[in-house]
Amino acid sequence: TQSTWGKMYKKTDDPFARKSHAATENDTFWWGFGLLLVGLMIIYDQCATYGSSAAETAGTEVSHYYLFFSHICIMIFIGFGYLMAFLRKAGYTAVGLTFCCSSFCILFGMLVIGFFNNASEVDNGGEWHKIPVGVELMLQGLFAAATVMITFGAVIGKVTPIQLLVIAFFEVLFYGLNYYLLYKRLLVVDVGGALVIHLFGAYFGVALSLVICRKPNTAFRHPCNSARTDSDMLAMIGTIFLWICWPSFNAVAVLQGARQRALLNTFVSLCSSCLFCFITSRLLGKHKKFDMVHIQNASLAGGVAMGAMADHYISIGGAMGTGAIAGILSTWGFEKLQPYLYFKLKLDDTCGVHNLHGLPALLGGFASVISTAKQTEEDYGLPFSSFFSAGRDNVSQPLYQLASIATALGLALASGALTGYIIKYTTTNPERVVEDEPFFVVCDDYTRYIDPSSKTNRFAQQQSSMAMSLSDLKTILGEVDSEEVMQNTQINKMLSGVAPFETSNDNVRSNINSNNGVTSPASPTTTTAIDRRLSGPTSILKKPTMDLESIEQVSDTNNGTGDAPASTSVDTPVETPKEATRSVTIMVE
Repeated sequence: TQSTWGKMYKKTDDPFARKSHAATENDTFWWGFGLLLVGLMIIYDQCATYGSSAAETAGTEVSHYYLFFSHICIMIFIGFGYLMAFLRKAGYTAVGLTFCCSSFCILFGMLVIGFFNNASEVDNGGEWHKIPVGVELMLQGLFAAATVMITFGAVIGKVTPIQLLVIAFFEVLFYGLNYYLLYKRLLVVDVGGALVIHLFGAYFGVALSLVICRKPNTAFRHPCNSARTDSDMLAMIGTIFLWICWPSFNAVAVLQGARQRALLNTFVSLCSSCLFCFITSRLLGKHKKFDMVHIQNASLAGGVAMGAMADHYISIGGAMGTGAIAGILSTWGFEKLQPYLYFKLKLDDTCGVHNLHGLPALLGGFASVISTAKQTEEDYGLPFSSFFSAGRDNVSQPLYQLASIATALGLALASGALTGYIIKYTTTNPERVVEDEPFFVVCDDYTRYIDPSSKTNRFAQQQSSMAMSLSDLKTILGEVDSEEVMQNTQINKMLSGVAPFETSNDNVRSNINSNNGVTSPASPTTTTAIDRRLSGPTSILKKPTMDLESIEQVSDTNNGTGDAPASTSVDTPVETPKEATRSVTIMVE
């Protein structure tokens, strides 16, 4: 189904002249998106107001929240952005679109959460009023952005900026509904958002990816869906920032008396998950080495799992145990479960959000069921109603925790699939995946990936007959080791053009044949073809391309189609057709 926003590409005769997504996307969407932002301005002007104007109250709120607010901003814009920058050709996409999309999610999320807060007050007998916007609601906007960024990790490299913004619009709406159902109706205990944020965002992304990426090998096996050393180091920057700031993420919604406990439980759990991530990566890895994919992601699993019970009395040993299990489970997910899900279900999860956010969130959710059942009034010195909701105790609250897990999981899968179908039938999927160049102005050192089976690649092959490197030569020739070719001093000099030909053709032929296992000079028929390339106006140094006639003549002669050699000694090895062609190919390279 063609999008009403227009085709992504305009056909041209020259594949290299084909315009990028950014140049050929229909401008209608971007005009519409600008109008949507203008609409948000009007809604904020008419339906929102500043928070409490009392100086003392406002000062208390800022001092209570703003430090945590800063830490969470770092997590969203630096942590998530750079964590997804491991892709070798999608660094701009990871950091740039995280910046753009998160800004939109914060503005839109504050309105959506403010709306559901008002709806909750009306349910409890209150009146509808303007949305008070303060630091607390700003935090809720950041949490909405975090949820969308988790989903973005599942589909990065497979969606266009247009598609990402459409996903963000619908997901923020469904996130607000999830927030309302769990926090306002089920009264779940989830101070760090393990269920409301991580579980919902991860399985929303899983369902979305299943719908829009049903074709196998769309990105999972794409050559650009991998890392370089420098991109892996950028991803580690994101990991470190997330790891440092995660205790603030879990403790921001905790009351003053329990905040230290939430910070300590989260920090200990993160340390434990980091250590067990290294252990598990070493034991499960294919090469018995540490895998940076595991280190960048599974080391954070302890913070996710601790979100649902960060402020509980679970003991420091319990926090360590939770982090250890989360680290092991997440690492196992990356190493074993993710490939299995891809080949069985075609689940193309680019960043493995199911392993980092989904599995640890499920672990934390079920651990919170046990934790709430074990809490006692003696632990807190307060009645259950002070740390659970009114009318709840350690018997009823675990049941509501289970109901919250089921609600968040079901809503995430249903809404993610629905959004996926909206994307699938209203937009056009990108022709090139996991790359920056279709959407961003790239630097001069950017190298564009060309699909070997594409028309563009065939065009490139027609334009350049010397596209092979020595590594390509090794692959093509099979038995010939490119290192052996490089070790030959005379050939190396000639190929590099450092020195002129200082050797006779006979010596050159002897060197070539020695690399093919031939110890004596080549046969006269092979010599003729090589001599033409080493002398005269068409020598290799002057024209480093081999015409097809020379290669065909060499091959045809040795296959008996040309003139046979005048005489051949029994003791003199004669090159086979394959060896002759290989000799010419080595010289051309």
